[in-house]
Amino acid sequence: MVSDRREKRAKPLLYAHPVSGQPTLCFHLGMTDAFVYDYGTPQQRVTGREETAALLEEMESKFTKDCAHLIYSHHWEQGDFIISDNAALGHEASPTTQDLSNGLRVMHRTTIKGTVPPRKKNGRGQVGGGQIV
Repeated sequence: MVSDRREKRAKPLLYAHPVSGQPTLCFHLGMTDAFVYDYGTPQQRVTGREETAALLEEMESKFTKDCAHLIYSHHWEQGDFIISDNAALGHEASPTTQDLSNGLRVMHRTTIKGTVPPRKKNGRGQVGGGQIV
């Protein structure tokens, strides 16, 4: 996966969670420029704009429709406090939190530095038998 933020370099789409070791997806629906197939091989291929958009749309559909039973939607009230594992949890702001007619959304974020950076399981960006980076 190539993000449109910070560094323009390929990063693993699937990596081992630093604590549990479970396969974990790492991408941003709104900040992904491309995907790289067969990274580091002669067959390496970077997706174009249309293919990237189609892949992201398909991924979002899988999460929101096919895996709806896994989605937790929090109904915020003043004073609520949530702690989440960003290395293992997909998240997004719902459209209603962006609507100023509902009141100004104020969120404070604290990031705690981990001890193990996300990384590939092997030299080709694979966790298990995956081929996409």
